[in-house]
Amino acid sequence: MIAKALGTGKSFSGKINYLFDGKIEDRKVKDKMASVISHSENVRVPFSHEDKTGISRMKADFIERSKSYKYFDKSKGYIGEHVISLTEHDQRELRGKGNMKSITDEYIKLTGIDKTQYVAITHHDTSNPHVHILFNRVTDAGKIFDATYEKKRAMYAGIVLSQKYGLSLLGELQKVSEDKGVKVMRMQMGDYRELRAGNALLREARNFHHLEKLAEAKGQTLEQRGDSVFLDKKEYSKADLETMFWQNRTEALTAKSEKGSVQALVEAKSVDAGQPVTISPIVFSEEGTAQVTNEKRESRVSKPTASVEEGKAKRSRKKRLPDYQQKVTKLKTSKGLRL
Repeated sequence: MIAKALGTGKSFSGKINYLFDGKIEDRKVKDKMASVISHSENVRVPFSHEDKTGISRMKADFIERSKSYKYFDKSKGYIGEHVISLTEHDQRELRGKGNMKSITDEYIKLTGIDKTQYVAITHHDTSNPHVHILFNRVTDAGKIFDATYEKKRAMYAGIVLSQKYGLSLLGELQKVSEDKGVKVMRMQMGDYRELRAGNALLREARNFHHLEKLAEAKGQTLEQRGDSVFLDKKEYSKADLETMFWQNRTEALTAKSEKGSVQALVEAKSVDAGQPVTISPIVFSEEGTAQVTNEKRESRVSKPTASVEEGKAKRSRKKRLPDYQQKVTKLKTSKGLRL
């Protein structure tokens, strides 16, 4: 599966005409077999590619939204477009797991396109079916769609959906799948959370070797078959396990760092006050958040000793005069010598 974010366009009318009818020179000889598979509630869509009145209404909805932007400039583009493409292998793997519409809907949420007007149109005029997602860069909140790292977000969304449905990752996508951003996006998906919550070992293991030791200690079976791992007779993908291992390591490091920071802060305050301080031990939840238990312990800090007061008194005494001034003073007070 491949997902791409394309450039910004200026003409909703021209783009929509292309998505339904193709290029002008090909319209008489080639049928795009276009159909709408998903759309936002604030866009009216046609019944079919032959419904010209419906297509005109859809164009009007997009244009009206873009013109409502308070800084609208007709010289700028307000059209966004992403493309999702499946290979023949992907189509076979997808059977029984999902369909083009379900993948498209998930992709739209992952990339934030669900916060604006959009329409997803599928084409079946090639051996690789693909979906064009056309959206308005003026969002429902009346702001411009955040295009920061848009292409990277699109690529990451394609990768995590491929991991979820067991689809192929081609070329450089294999390497990109190891990026931290991919793991973070995968962690936000509901099915991943359910998988991780289904077995306590998956919330503890730091790597595969660690998982083997934990499974052995708990009497659970662990077996590898190709790109899948069966833990206690339940199937997990290697990609999802690697994300879980990374998440567990990250949460452990975060918990350790937060615990050290809290402890140092409490000790610093106790030194300033010079008083016994009650400290509650810190316990970290699965999400890595700190929680305070009811158990308490006391850490006593010694009070300042008398030597500190003596030191202050010495500093307040009159400074010793230089030797030559002492001699002059002595001569002035001598009875046998007058200056």
